[in-house]
Amino acid sequence: MTKRQTAAKALTLLFSAAFFGIIAAVTFVITAPLAKEYLTEETEASTSVTIPTDAELQPTEAESIPEQETCMESGTAEELVGDVVRKELETLEFREEDWEAFYGALQKRAAEAEQGLVTITAVRQRTDLFNNPVETAGKFSGAVIARTPTEYLILTVADAVNGMDSIQVRVSGGQEVAGRVVGIDHIAGLAVVSIEIAKLEKKSLEEIRVLELGNSYTVQRGDLLAAVGSPAGYPQSSGFGTVSYVRENVQIIDGTSQIFYVDVPGNASKGTFLVDRDRKLVGWVTSDFQIENSRLAAVRTISDYKSILEKLSNGIDIPYIGVMGQAVSEKQIEKGVPAGVYVNRAIADGSAYQAGIQAGDIITEVNNIPVATRQNWREMIDDLKAGSVVPVKIQRYSRDAYIELEYQVTIGAR
Repeated sequence: MTKRQTAAKALTLLFSAAFFGIIAAVTFVITAPLAKEYLTEETEASTSVTIPTDAELQPTEAESIPEQETCMESGTAEELVGDVVRKELETLEFREEDWEAFYGALQKRAAEAEQGLVTITAVRQRTDLFNNPVETAGKFSGAVIARTPTEYLILTVADAVNGMDSIQVRVSGGQEVAGRVVGIDHIAGLAVVSIEIAKLEKKSLEEIRVLELGNSYTVQRGDLLAAVGSPAGYPQSSGFGTVSYVRENVQIIDGTSQIFYVDVPGNASKGTFLVDRDRKLVGWVTSDFQIENSRLAAVRTISDYKSILEKLSNGIDIPYIGVMGQAVSEKQIEKGVPAGVYVNRAIADGSAYQAGIQAGDIITEVNNIPVATRQNWREMIDDLKAGSVVPVKIQRYSRDAYIELEYQVTIGAR
């Protein structure tokens, strides 16, 4: 190729680039306003709430010990650490101002979390024996968990909305506005209420905050949590305590959950919420799983509830089968027990019980999808639609062998 041909080709490329660049610029100028008008409006108009779920922490394998370290005498490392700790404790001077600073930090944590709390006044209208109007009201606590373009969404106890004629919500700052029931989970005893952003004053908008949902899978025994809401039975009370015990994979209806036992005051019926050191919501006090004659509060954890809470926040019916069960272990499978979820209890008003499923059955398939693990079981129920009819296969022990049965189950709503 000659120099003249090379120059001509380069000029052609430059001209083409300039020409198509101009075309692209003109096209952008013409279409940008239209794109902004239609695409932006659609995004801003979206009022659905998305709550990402948390991955459960998997136990890690213990690291192997290098060969050169195996010759250490047993207990040497522990003794060295113990000596260091004892020396530090002997020289440690914890002064009064240190205690004040410690409790001051805890009070600050509670105060910041309370900006994401509200007080709900629920009113019920009734008449007495003489047909005179009688009004009763109760006060409950709620946690602001999300904001849409038009509303704040508030998690509270179901007792705050069940059978009530009106709901008033007092936000941080003192303003009171009307609340609307978005959804109720009768099984967990929770509800979501909304308030309109347009009705909030400037001061209220400046003070109210969304209480971010934390990852309860990361909470460990010994962690210090704050109880806010109504731990004393009255709104705007608070307390602090450590996690004494973490129960894993506790059977609940249609799933499993962690349960924390925390050394804090807690009133389940009025709404008590637990926040971690990052001011994130990690659970709520429940009357279920409470240990008799124990001062420890039983706490349902937020991570195991997020998929349900997303549906509840969007007013979507939560699918309900009504089974309490556990996954068949690998050891049991090796002994000839079919893989699936063993039904410990079929709730009397549940869809499974009404279809014919009994305690002792092993659920192996739901809607033609094999049930393998408890996580798989929980996700499978989350994907069902209330009102739909799905095939459920079970293995039932009869005489000396398991037989397969199939039921058509109408999925209920909780």
